[in-house]
Amino acid sequence: GYIHGVVSEDSDLLAYNCSLLIAKLDGMGNCEAVRLRDLNQVPSLANISYEGFVIACILSGCDYAQSLPGVGIKKALKLVAQHKTIDCICVALAAQGFSARELAAYETRVHMAFYCFAHHLVYDPKRRQVVPINALPQGVTMREDLVGVKYEDEVALQVCEEATHDPSTGEPYTNSMAGSVALYWSRVRGAGQRTIT
Repeated sequence: GYIHGVVSEDSDLLAYNCSLLIAKLDGMGNCEAVRLRDLNQVPSLANISYEGFVIACILSGCDYAQSLPGVGIKKALKLVAQHKTIDCICVALAAQGFSARELAAYETRVHMAFYCFAHHLVYDPKRRQVVPINALPQGVTMREDLVGVKYEDEVALQVCEEATHDPSTGEPYTNSMAGSVALYWSRVRGAGQRTIT
């Protein structure tokens, strides 16, 4: 890929399929690196798939779905290890005393959150298109209400590659960004190879 790692304090990036998270970076270059492929070396994650890891993250609480009372990361990992799927986990939670009404709404939020983590939109520089990070399974439709509107190819190129358009509006930046964009391209591709007007 084009991106080999991300420097951030946001561990949610692992649930977003970031292959290398570089955290706690200091001025001397010291840091902690977490590789997604190494998560199964953590004893509590040893027998859990990536999808199970994402479900556990959601169950323990995330931006898309608050956790149920008493369900933290330890209990979420235990539920995933024992029951595997969101549907089976919700059946197990019902057996533990959560109401059917509460679980119906919760199960919907967990499914929606999983969809967001599994199919968020990214720019593919090889295809020069915005695509879901993971292909949608057969029979599953794109949910723009969850992951956002997919840019048309021309706008995607202008936003993601040329950096000439605002990602929120799709409209061209004013001239205030032109100098910064030109400087960026001169450093990345060599002076004089790219001009922004």
